[in-house]
Amino acid sequence: MMKKSLLCISLSLALAGCATDPKEIVAPALPDAFEATVAENAASEVNLQWWKDFKDPELDRLVDLALKNATDLKVAMLNVEKADAVLWQSGAKLLPTIDAEGTAERTGKDFHKHDKSTFEVEASAAWELDFWGKSYAARVASLESREGAKFAAQSVRLSLAGSVCQTYFDWLSTNAAIKSTAMSVENREKALKIVENKFNVGVATPVDVENAKSSLASIQADLASLKLAREKLITAMKILTGDLTVTMKEGDLMAVPAAVKPGIPSEVLLMRPDVRKAEADLRAKGALVHVARTAFFPSIKLTADTLTVGGALNQLFHTSTWGAGLMIDLPIFSAGSRIAKYNEAKLDEQIALEKYRQAAFNAYKDVEDALNEVRYTKDIADARRVAKVSADKAERRAMVRYEAGVASFMELLDAQRSANSANVAYYNAHESELNAIVHLMMALGAVEEVDTN
Repeated sequence: MMKKSLLCISLSLALAGCATDPKEIVAPALPDAFEATVAENAASEVNLQWWKDFKDPELDRLVDLALKNATDLKVAMLNVEKADAVLWQSGAKLLPTIDAEGTAERTGKDFHKHDKSTFEVEASAAWELDFWGKSYAARVASLESREGAKFAAQSVRLSLAGSVCQTYFDWLSTNAAIKSTAMSVENREKALKIVENKFNVGVATPVDVENAKSSLASIQADLASLKLAREKLITAMKILTGDLTVTMKEGDLMAVPAAVKPGIPSEVLLMRPDVRKAEADLRAKGALVHVARTAFFPSIKLTADTLTVGGALNQLFHTSTWGAGLMIDLPIFSAGSRIAKYNEAKLDEQIALEKYRQAAFNAYKDVEDALNEVRYTKDIADARRVAKVSADKAERRAMVRYEAGVASFMELLDAQRSANSANVAYYNAHESELNAIVHLMMALGAVEEVDTN
């Protein structure tokens, strides 16, 4: 009989071990290479602190401040700590539980005198044998959930750094546009005075004067709109950095650093924290499927208890009783609830699988789009730079021609409008070129691992 019992236990343990082995997750099939390419001078290694490649101390300061103070990141790190607590709980279920309770009692005929003292200590222990791997699978699920929380925190870190960079670049671009627009205001004020002088001597028409006033008012409104946008950017940076007193210096738009070579798509999956989180979630759901499966099997628990009684503390252990037993919980009938829970766990696993596949596809798309963005924003910025230089020259020449009386006011007005538009368009294009590098680094998942110690 003993041999038969040992054989059953050994078989159960073997089955449990097989059941909880994690499944090998096969990544979705991706192309061998990205279709978009980068310049030949692109860097081959990814800098995890990629924002420092812009070589702007002010930007470094703001990113460091955000990574230190941002509420979103603090919440993400607290979620990691919470997952640690859950993981600890799941590990405790693999060990026996021991409880003890003690009482002391005095009895007598009145309040001042007693006839008898009684001391009791009762202790109990219980240990659920993990034959089917339920507790182990639950611990695996908790471990993967903890990994998922860590990768989620890395995603927040990456997104935060990217948002700070983009807000800072928008700030620099807006300041440049403000300076350019302020010069346009001065030029149109000058043009208005010239038109009014010409009108006074009968050379210009009333229409020219009104057009000059309208043009001046329009560019003044544009300047006010840019200043409003700048104020909003200051507020946005305060929220991002978690510091309501933060300020930003009015720097110049920096040079665009070289892009990086992305490598092969499968390597991207190893870096992207959102993909790694999706994989961890999938593993956790797979472990929970096994937990749901064990509900169909009996649970076996070893129990032990002891009771000691004494009339004095030094006699406490003179009289004691103890007992030990085996508890078996047999699942017989649950009106289909166990099957429903198991099916739910399987569906959750399938959903997690599709989310993992989608995360991988999104990673490929993000990198492909970012590579094209790096390539074409450079072409756009180069063209906008040429247009800016030409428009500025045309404005200066139109002013000279109009003062000399060989050009109409409408020619001057068109040149001024074109110059202002070309300047603003160039600053926006240069900002887009800088942001393209940011988008590429975010698409690659370039971020340092969070410190979970």
